Amino acid sequence: MELKKAGSSNKNITQKVLDILINAESDIKVYNQAIDDFNDLGCIEGIAVIMGWDFQQKENWERKIININALK
Repeated sequence: MELKKAGSSNKNITQKVLDILINAESDIKVYNQAIDDFNDLGCIEGIAVIMGWDFQQKENWERKIININALK
């Protein structure tokens, strides 16, 4: 039971980081902290494992993140 909660918690935290990273309106300080968190989570590869994504999902999210990052 504890592991399931920890896994769910990790997914929730990771999702919040992703939401910030794909939001063009994110405050730059918040965005930069999300970049640090993204790196701490293992970048797109680590996040894909946490979230249980397949290759296509990982590619789609990576593209979204790169597009917003280019605007920042």
